[in-house]
Amino acid sequence: MKTLVLSQLARKAGLACAAVLAAGLSTEALAQTTTPVYKFWPLRVSGSDSANVRSANVTASTPTFKRLVLSNNQPVVDGSNTRPAVPQYSSRYGMAIAPTAEGGGWGTSAGGPGGTVNRKYYTQFTVTAAAGATARIDSVIATSQFILTASQTYLAVAYSKSGFVSDSAVVTGGIGPGGSAVGGGFPATQTLPADGPAPISLSQVNAGSNNINQNRYRLALNGTNGVILTGGQTLTLRFYFSCSSTGLARYAVLKDVLVKSLQTVTSNKAAKVTELAMFPNPAQNQLQINHAPAREGRINVYSTTGQKVASFTAQPNAPQTTVPVADLASGIYMVEYTAGNTRAVSRLVKQ
Repeated sequence: MKTLVLSQLARKAGLACAAVLAAGLSTEALAQTTTPVYKFWPLRVSGSDSANVRSANVTASTPTFKRLVLSNNQPVVDGSNTRPAVPQYSSRYGMAIAPTAEGGGWGTSAGGPGGTVNRKYYTQFTVTAAAGATARIDSVIATSQFILTASQTYLAVAYSKSGFVSDSAVVTGGIGPGGSAVGGGFPATQTLPADGPAPISLSQVNAGSNNINQNRYRLALNGTNGVILTGGQTLTLRFYFSCSSTGLARYAVLKDVLVKSLQTVTSNKAAKVTELAMFPNPAQNQLQINHAPAREGRINVYSTTGQKVASFTAQPNAPQTTVPVADLASGIYMVEYTAGNTRAVSRLVKQ
């Protein structure tokens, strides 16, 4: 097993600068974290993916649900407690879902999955390559946890190129909070054998907690081989949740879902998309962005809702530009560099 460190070597290679990601992960199990973004679902305002990040050759889509529903946006009476309303979508939690709109129904006595993930309870995301496009997808990255409970709260992630009609595979595994190795598969049951690595154990988050955005998972698809899509093909991703709590207001929350790839989506009309190298990341005051020299280039910064919040002129004919970010509020942004037929994007964490 190897310790993987992205540091000065990554910077020299022109990749996104990052901190130490993990210890004890094989190369095969490491989700690709320095690759172009194909699709990004913030899940903070609605289920729509961000048009500013989506590749021109990948179509728009919103998540769908099976035996899970969105929050009812209402306060919930939970025994002797009245729980505050959890919005369907919010910047704090992302998308809030459960078997019932009140955040209950998880237990087997209520007809829910209980503490074992199974294939009947999920939210689904799709990535479709447009006609004439070819795409390789290597990883899915998302933030997820449970509100008010850690009672057998698990997550499994599977994908398919046939809409789960003729094929299905679980993620290879990846990196969790603090660089820990995680799985993402299904455990053995009385009737079925285990499928893939162990499921991911999701943490509990409470109102007022400061660890809302720390539970981020980077999961590889098909080891180091990725998944290839040709024009018209669709990759379907399903997130399966379990919980044995019988209380209400116990929502699974999911946000900032990204699909990344080692290979650019290509066609005769598409701009070249690459990963934008920038550091430090997280950043506080200034951000240095490495880019291809060009006479005229622009650097745009977008919020997770797709709003452009800052724009800068890139240094002409130079390989890098330093921009101020001190005025940006703390949070997650997408930074985009464009020049001619070149487009590069990357995720920025502003402290």
